[in-house]
Amino acid sequence: MKINKKIFYDKVLGCYIGKNIGGTLGTPDEWKRQINNYTFYTHDITGEPLPNDDLDLQFINLKALEMTGPKVTAREIADYWLMYEDFNCGEYGIAKANLRSGILPPLSGSLNNPKKNSCGAFIRSELWACVCPGRPDLAVKYAYEDAIVDHGDGEGTYAEFFTAAVQSAAFVENDIRNLINIGLSYIPGHCGVAKAVQTAISSFEKGLTWQECRDEILKYHRGSIPDHLDFLCSEEDKKKGFHTGKVGYDAPSNIAIIVAGLLYGEGDFEKSLLTTANMGEDTDCTAGFVGALFGIIMGYEALPQKWVEPIGHTIKTFCCNEAHGKDYLSKTVYELTHRVVNMAKMISAYYGFVISDFKMSTMDISDEETDLSQVKYEDLLCQNTALYEQRDVMLSTKGPRYDHNLFSVSVEYEDYVLEPDKDVEVTLKFLSHSWVLPINLNVEWNSDDLIIEPSVKEQINLWIGTGQKNLTFKVRPVRADFEYKARVEITAPGYSLFMSIPLSFASYRRMTEDEHYDLFGKL
Repeated sequence: MKINKKIFYDKVLGCYIGKNIGGTLGTPDEWKRQINNYTFYTHDITGEPLPNDDLDLQFINLKALEMTGPKVTAREIADYWLMYEDFNCGEYGIAKANLRSGILPPLSGSLNNPKKNSCGAFIRSELWACVCPGRPDLAVKYAYEDAIVDHGDGEGTYAEFFTAAVQSAAFVENDIRNLINIGLSYIPGHCGVAKAVQTAISSFEKGLTWQECRDEILKYHRGSIPDHLDFLCSEEDKKKGFHTGKVGYDAPSNIAIIVAGLLYGEGDFEKSLLTTANMGEDTDCTAGFVGALFGIIMGYEALPQKWVEPIGHTIKTFCCNEAHGKDYLSKTVYELTHRVVNMAKMISAYYGFVISDFKMSTMDISDEETDLSQVKYEDLLCQNTALYEQRDVMLSTKGPRYDHNLFSVSVEYEDYVLEPDKDVEVTLKFLSHSWVLPINLNVEWNSDDLIIEPSVKEQINLWIGTGQKNLTFKVRPVRADFEYKARVEITAPGYSLFMSIPLSFASYRRMTEDEHYDLFGKL
């Protein structure tokens, strides 16, 4: 695949301008459960966009990517979130509290987090799509590392898989139905996001109006009104019984609203944008995604200037901490685009070979003319069933993964909440790399807080082609406390290898006594 660098720059610029357009349009009525009547912006137009966490949170992930490089993982992203993310509400605040207690991703996004099924992850997918143009598999890989920080094994993580795949594919595929199918191919059909999307598609195919489609989505897939504040729900929706719902279960319905907006918008930028925003719910997020998607498809130059001129090209942030410096922020969409394009070139060079489970190479961004003649819709779908199944397993694995040049280790907690006189199993799953020579590993636990059985020291032998080997331990607390720490050290005789894996457990006391708060109060 080849794309002319000027065309690529125009598409990335269009993506972030579109994000600002949709976010600014939807912000005044964010989280109101009602049918809106948007025809244009409703805020006081000043030539600047409204501040929006959907866009400025991506600065944190971009900083982590710039400093760490293409191998960035959830742990590096989590560190930058603790330094720079200044918004302590909902899933963000819960994840940060877990991280400060030593709970690592994906547990940081799962533990005691009723908001893990909400919208805070998919709103960040543009970065991963733009640095992996035409490679939805890579975009989803990065989206996984991002989403599990604050959404763990929740629907919010599946939502970002979907949006990252759709936006990445949009660099080489313009058909809306095809893009929706590509997004669906990267999430399991049993998840709530997939079921909600199918409701939107089915309603559209039955010939329902967009208003009727919206009611079908809320009938079967809605979350609760934030903190059950009735004034956020219209009287019409109260009569339909839409004033109740599952706390934090917001990603499925909002992704379905995006899909409905795209289908009923019939490929038109303005119609799609307005239809999406008029369905209500998390309007800045849903309209922001639609604006960004069309920005990628159309490019900045083709976006209607009637939507661009009133908000200009600046970026307004409100949840990014500047105490550690402002170098990670960009004041304009032009500056942001320049940085993202540079990272796209780096990732293209890093993955500059055909990966066996995907039929297309990375995008070649150069002075040459764009050539997408070899791109086929079928090749953009999730290709490797085994990898897809592994990704689904990774989401259900209760613990982080650590990669070494010779092997990988994932930690699976039977439970991460400890009680006195109760054993909990912890399994270390070792996966040898196919090119590695046979290697013997020493595994040793260090902890003053835990009793480890059968022994604090074990050995494991990894051989070429033997696949996965497991070590299972039983742990229980020495005394009652609020949290427990341990460290597993892995060494290999004859090698300079050393890997230290931190493990953290929550106490039943913390789970019963600790309280979390979101923007509207106690959860």
